[in-house]
Amino acid sequence: MSMTLNQSWAPPGESSSDLFEERTVLDGVAVGCVAYGAALMLYLICLHLLLEKRKSEKFNLVYSTILFALVTIGNAGNIWTDQVVYIDNRNFPGGPNAFGEVYYSLPVTVMGFAAFILATWMQDGFLLYRFLLLWNFNYYMFVIPLLMYLTSVAFGCILLFSISQPGASLWTTTTVPFALIYWSISISLNIILTTLIAGRLLWIRHSIREVLGEEHTRTLTSVAAMLVESSSLYTVIGIAFLITYRIESSVQNLIIPTLGVVQSISPQLIIYRVIRGRGWSRSTAALTGPISFATNTMAEESRMTGMTGVSTYPPSSLPSSIPSSATAYNTLPFSDKKNRANSDMSKSEQDLEGSSSDMGRTVPPMMDGARQYRDF
Repeated sequence: MSMTLNQSWAPPGESSSDLFEERTVLDGVAVGCVAYGAALMLYLICLHLLLEKRKSEKFNLVYSTILFALVTIGNAGNIWTDQVVYIDNRNFPGGPNAFGEVYYSLPVTVMGFAAFILATWMQDGFLLYRFLLLWNFNYYMFVIPLLMYLTSVAFGCILLFSISQPGASLWTTTTVPFALIYWSISISLNIILTTLIAGRLLWIRHSIREVLGEEHTRTLTSVAAMLVESSSLYTVIGIAFLITYRIESSVQNLIIPTLGVVQSISPQLIIYRVIRGRGWSRSTAALTGPISFATNTMAEESRMTGMTGVSTYPPSSLPSSIPSSATAYNTLPFSDKKNRANSDMSKSEQDLEGSSSDMGRTVPPMMDGARQYRDF
C-alpha cells in the first residue's frame, strides 16, 4: 500500500519560504549536534591525557573544561529553544518563525547565546596566546590583535544586551548592526591571526629544513600543524556564516549552531597536539631562536672532543683550497658522526699511550673517562 502526503496537512498560513526557513533551523541544530559529538569525544580524549599530567597541565585542564561546559550550555539552549518553538507553541499565530521573532529574548535562548559568546571570547583569547607564543612573545606584534580582541568583547556585551530586550532578536534592525560589527571584528581577528601564525610556521619550516633537513619539519610545521595551530576551522566557518548573515540567506541557520560548537573543537585540537608533544609550547618555541646556535654548539663540541678536520670558521672565510668540513660534517647522519668521533678518540689514545710508554709512564687517568665517553 503506497502512502501519499496530503498538502492540506501542511501548517496553515505559512508559505513555502517559511517552511524552508523552519527546515534550515531544525537541520542546523541537528548538524550542530553532530559537531557537538565530535567536540565531546575530543574533550574526553584530552581530559584523559590531561588527568595523567594534571600537575603540569592545570591551565589546559581548567580551560578545556570551562570551554566545553560553555559549548554544552549553548548547544542545550539551541535544543531547548527548538522544543519551545516547534512543540510547546506550535499553534502560535504565524508559525514558529513568528514566535521566534517575538520571543527570541526568552531566558533559555539568551542563555544559550550568551554561552556561545563567552566561548568565542575564550577561543579568541587562546588563539591570541598561541600567536604570542609562536612569535616569541613579540609584544609589538601583539598590540593591534589585542585592541581588536578588546573591541570584539565590548561589542559582544552590547549585542547580548540588545537581544535580551523584549521583542528583539538576532535579526531585528536594532540588533543587526551590532551583530555585524561584532562578528566582523572577531572573524577578522581570526583571519589576521591565522595568516600570521601560518606565515610564522612556514618561516620556521624553512629555517629548520636548512639546518636539520626535511624530516625534522614534519611534526611541528606540516600542513596539518598549520591548519590546527592557526585555528583555521573556526575561521573558515566564521567567514561562511558572516557572508550568509549579511545577505540574509537561510543558509545561516545551518551554520550558526556549528559555529558555536567549533569554538570548542579548534582549541581542543591544539591542546591535544601540545599534550602529545606535537604542538608548540614554551619549550618548542625555543626552536625559533637563532638557528646558528646549533652550528656554534657543534663547533664547540668539535673543539672539546679533539675532532680533526672540523673547522670553526664560516665556510665563506676558508681558503679555496680547503674544503668546508664543517658544512660536510653537519650533513652526516648521527651514526657516522659517532663513528668519526670514536675513530678520532682511538687515534688520540694510541698517540698518548705510545708517548707514555717511551717516557716510562702510564696512561693518565683522564683517558679512562675518554674511553667511557667513546663506549657510551
